[in-house]
Amino acid sequence: MIVNNAKEQLFNLARKRNLFWSYSKDIKLSDLNDNLLIETILKYGQVKELNNLFQTYSYNDIYNVWLRRMIFDHRFEKLNFYLSKVYFDEDLINLKEQNVYKTRYEKLRLLASEN
Repeated sequence: MIVNNAKEQLFNLARKRNLFWSYSKDIKLSDLNDNLLIETILKYGQVKELNNLFQTYSYNDIYNVWLRRMIFDHRFEKLNFYLSKVYFDEDLINLKEQNVYKTRYEKLRLLASEN
């Protein structure tokens, strides 16, 4: 119940700051999945919301959303650099290179298994 309360507080803080600008004004926490809430806070949240995010969700959950949805998005290059240094302690360039090869390998493996 404590986690749900923390998620609700995080969601309300983000909604109050209008971070869900592309959604209905009547949006509720139940309308979002955790990954979307995490991604929205990572992209548009201020330090206070980011810190709350890391207190609410596990490091791995946040890291995986960042890795899958943000690091290759060129619109957020400066933000990704900041997140990589401050919150994830990662070398962003090296991480991107590793994931490019991993993604290509997985695609080739899937193609090979289909044939």
